[in-house]
Amino acid sequence: MKKHILIIDDDNDLTFIISDMLESYGYKVSHAENASEAFDMLSENKYHLILLDINLPETTGFEVCKSLKKVSSVPIIFASARTSETDRIRKCR
Repeated sequence: MKKHILIIDDDNDLTFIISDMLESYGYKVSHAENASEAFDMLSENKYHLILLDINLPETTGFEVCKSLKKVSSVPIIFASARTSETDRIRKCR
């Protein structure tokens, strides 16, 4: 069975590149453009990993992470262009 990864990111071009690369390594990849779409997908599918952008249209990835942790134990990796030290060391609680 392929490991299933959910990418939560509103940048479709970047998501396509990441998905293509992950699929070439044998992963199954799904994509949500916003938090509400991601939660709908999480209620219907099992994921092994979530790649989460910090900059989302309606909210931040940090807020989405807090909500995700309340309903899921799936590991989350933040993906972002942010470079400040505060963003790099901030935890999702």
